[in-house]
Amino acid sequence: MKVQNILHWTTNKQYSSTCLSVVNLRHFSENIWDKYFDVATKKEIESIWSQRVNERRFDRHNEDKVKRYILSQFPYPSGNLHMGHIRVYTISDTLARFNHMKGRNVFQPMGWDAFGLPAENAAIERQIPADQWTLSNIANMKSQLQAFGFSFDWDAELTTCHPNYYKWTQHIILKLFHAGLLYQKDAIVNWDPVDETVLADEQVDQEGNSWRSGAKVEKKVLKQWFIKTTAFAKSLYDGLDKNVLKNWDEVLAMQRNWIGKCDGYSFNFNLVLEKQKIPTFITVWIRNPEHLNNIQYLTVLPGSMLDHLEPTLDQNKNRRLSIQAENPINGSIIPIFVSDTVTYEECQDVKAGLPEIFPEDNLFAQEKGIETKKFDSMFSTREEICNYAMEKNIGGYPVSSRLRDWLISRQRYWGTPIPLVDCENCAAPQPIPYDQLPVMLPPLKEINFHVKGVSPLASAQNWVQTTCPSCGGQARRVTDTIDTFVDSSWYYLRYTDASNEKVPFDPEKAQELLPVDIYIGGKEHAVLHLYYARFMNHFLHSLGWVPNKEPFHQLLVQGMMKGKSYRLEKSGRYLRESDVTIEGPAHGLHKETGEKVLIEWEKMSKSKGNGVDPEAVLAEYGVDTTRLLVLDQMTPASDKKWDPQTFRGVLNWQSKVWQIVKYFISRRHMNEPVNYIDPDRLTQDEEMLYHDRNKFIKSVGFNYSEAYLLNTVISRLYTMSTTLRKCASSTIHFSKIYERTLADMIIVTAPMAPHFAAQLWEGISSVPEKLNEHEYNWSATVFEQRWPVMDEDFPLSLIVKVNSAVKHEYSIKYSELQRLTKKEAIEIAVSLPNIRRTLSNKEIIETIYTCTEDYDHIIEFKTKKKNHEDEELETS
Repeated sequence: MKVQNILHWTTNKQYSSTCLSVVNLRHFSENIWDKYFDVATKKEIESIWSQRVNERRFDRHNEDKVKRYILSQFPYPSGNLHMGHIRVYTISDTLARFNHMKGRNVFQPMGWDAFGLPAENAAIERQIPADQWTLSNIANMKSQLQAFGFSFDWDAELTTCHPNYYKWTQHIILKLFHAGLLYQKDAIVNWDPVDETVLADEQVDQEGNSWRSGAKVEKKVLKQWFIKTTAFAKSLYDGLDKNVLKNWDEVLAMQRNWIGKCDGYSFNFNLVLEKQKIPTFITVWIRNPEHLNNIQYLTVLPGSMLDHLEPTLDQNKNRRLSIQAENPINGSIIPIFVSDTVTYEECQDVKAGLPEIFPEDNLFAQEKGIETKKFDSMFSTREEICNYAMEKNIGGYPVSSRLRDWLISRQRYWGTPIPLVDCENCAAPQPIPYDQLPVMLPPLKEINFHVKGVSPLASAQNWVQTTCPSCGGQARRVTDTIDTFVDSSWYYLRYTDASNEKVPFDPEKAQELLPVDIYIGGKEHAVLHLYYARFMNHFLHSLGWVPNKEPFHQLLVQGMMKGKSYRLEKSGRYLRESDVTIEGPAHGLHKETGEKVLIEWEKMSKSKGNGVDPEAVLAEYGVDTTRLLVLDQMTPASDKKWDPQTFRGVLNWQSKVWQIVKYFISRRHMNEPVNYIDPDRLTQDEEMLYHDRNKFIKSVGFNYSEAYLLNTVISRLYTMSTTLRKCASSTIHFSKIYERTLADMIIVTAPMAPHFAAQLWEGISSVPEKLNEHEYNWSATVFEQRWPVMDEDFPLSLIVKVNSAVKHEYSIKYSELQRLTKKEAIEIAVSLPNIRRTLSNKEIIETIYTCTEDYDHIIEFKTKKKNHEDEELETS
């Protein structure tokens, strides 16, 4: 604003006489702004605004706003939140609030991954129903989440252990069954020989001992249920496209490594004993299906399923089994050998013997006296073989040698029952009709957890005994429950229609919201959970239930919360901090014994004694300060050390901003004499404010919406407050751009510290005679303000790249850049002398125009030499 315009305003604008009245000033001095900004004041502010900060709700009927589905991975209801929870949900809530303030229709649901072993153990120990313990924990954790001001859409809340959820998990399981993707076969499990029960992997310690009995865990063969995820292996591998999946970089590599390149095919071979088929099969992976007809024998590794299925006292690891295999293509019966002398493909414990093709296989056949036979083939091409196998549901899908089908059986009580029965008359397990779902869990009082060797559900005889839905004869329910990863493989879909009682979700409602725009969670779930969720989405897409194969567009993998641990160097036993004399940053001495203690930053856990109670943090610092502390210093993707010695930055910044706003209010309640203005100082301040404000808006917008560097946003807030504090009193009083900069800083603060920002906004909006009267909705809360934008004439850059190398940065006004088309960007780029020189004698094979909202744009040329014999791109 020009100085003469300010002078004109000050000489013509009259303050209301009430602004200087004794009554008004007394009211000002007695309100919250007269208080010292300590934790008591923070909590008073939070109490005032606790309801208003969460008035935003997703509006399904609003078609004018762009939707944003922002999802954080739901928690297991263990009873209390930990700081890892606080971090992920603070990140999620911050991004949700930012998108809401950008005018988007934000959906941020929350629920509970509520089945699992801890609840079952608690129920056994306390002799209370597992659902009672679980629901009590949920109530407590929900209260904690609400105390932190997280703006979840609780209308869509779901709980996976509730029948209104697991009914639909069972429904999807039946869809898999009818599609031929759910099957049963023998598999190796962890067996506790003392308790005579099956253990999940997490129940086996690092030494291979049972967590309960301490016994050495054995391997045992049991019939288990599998989902044929390998049928979608190629679809899942090909879907890992960085152009579709944003910010998946490291996770893309992890997913590709898990799935593996689909350079072979799997086929199921039935097993035969004494000329009779036995009710299981073995899966054989082979690179070239054309060779299936010529397989003369199979070998399996010692310790594999077939080795366990046919135990022997013979110590020789290389032996012939009594069990044989039936070739699925020609029906020939071929021998099976246990052998560790042949070469197996990566991650395979079965090998197809092809003596006529591979010298190693021919040598093995000669050593074992295997007579090779020739078989006429009914197929002439690979495609015919694979199509036949897929029609017969015996394989034929492209898959890597490392990928396995998903074992979902759990011999536990607290999980989703498998909706199938074993009938005495029917040859195969029979599905429960859809209209008879859910298959409910029996009451805990009917369960005998001391029955050895079977699932606890097998002891509930009244529940187990049932009628076959196919023939009406006597049948027994399948007593395994379903892996909890199945529950979490589709929860993001149920959120879209959480109260639907007729179907798992309405495809039209799912189409409105999918894919999830930003999915936030820990790196520990970057492989299995994401793989299973992607598989489920690919499967449901094949049914036409969801619009896209991929469920999650952008991924934000947050790092761990770390606390300082104290561990005896010799024994490794963890100590309390109070038991240690600190000698340096990485070591100390045990006060009792004088033994050396190692001081390290490790993932917070109860066993290490380095956890921090969120409720204690809340009591000490308040909600918004805790949120800022969680977001400060480290990027969301990095591990975060919870170190009170680093908190001073946030604490000081909040106090400074409080004083800035407090002083602004007091200045604006004064009638400043016109001759008090220093025109030169005012011009200097406004030039500084113009430059710093625009840089600030550019940076925070990019880091909120693209980079997710929320710690950088906090850093920019620090810088912006420093700029404001440099301004003269007359600038604070008379400058329109000062008022605008202060208002914008408060708006930018709101997603991270909503209560604090709401109070700051109420403070500045309470002053008389706003200078930016029409730029803001002063009668509304900070959450209803438009997100700040740069001034139209502020210069941004059109960045010109050639083969990924930056060649030029062309300065262009913000307003012009926002309207710039790809054609215009190309015209500007090729008009630049250095770009013309760079592109001379080159053929442009692709031009990419990247437009980032409220940020620099990029025009990139991919080229190759005009000499067509050289097809390689230049590397700049």
